[in-house]
Amino acid sequence: MSTELDQFIQDYRGFIIIHLRHSQIESESELDLFLKELEAKNINQIRIVQLTAAEHKQWIQKYRIYGVPAIIVFRNGLLCMRLRGRLSVKNLKQLLQEDVFRNFNL
Repeated sequence: MSTELDQFIQDYRGFIIIHLRHSQIESESELDLFLKELEAKNINQIRIVQLTAAEHKQWIQKYRIYGVPAIIVFRNGLLCMRLRGRLSVKNLKQLLQEDVFRNFNL
């Protein structure tokens, strides 16, 4: 999966938001719902990918991710933001608008 994911990241023109979680059995959170809504509103510009830490250890090491949960944002194949720890939707919106998505309506 990590080579396919890396290829997808390199090829996609737009934003990819990776939501790295501890496990698949975590219940769907307000943050998950926000990310799905964000992707739906910006379908041609933003893709959301949900990953679990246990299944993607090599990918985590490659991008030096030292804490889970984490949000990693790529734009046109380049890493542009890395956030770790639990984030509220309000905090994530604020960080994204300030840094990455200035021209998006979140």
